[in-house]
Amino acid sequence: MAFKLETYHQQENQKLLLEKMDQQQQQLIRQGKLEQESQKLLLKTMEQEQQQLLRQGKLAILIVSVWVLLISLIK
Repeated sequence: MAFKLETYHQQENQKLLLEKMDQQQQQLIRQGKLEQESQKLLLKTMEQEQQQLLRQGKLAILIVSVWVLLISLIK
């Protein structure tokens, strides 16, 4: 009887341990997904900033070109 009770407790402990491991695994999966989403948002933000910098650079080139054209027309 004592052996059966001990075996039962071992099985229950194993079940609890497996449940805890499953919960930890699910939490790690959720954290990984959150981190992945965070990285996607960061990449999107960086892409937007890069596009803005490209537009600003093109605008600066246009302004300089207009000034060069105006100066050459004045001379």
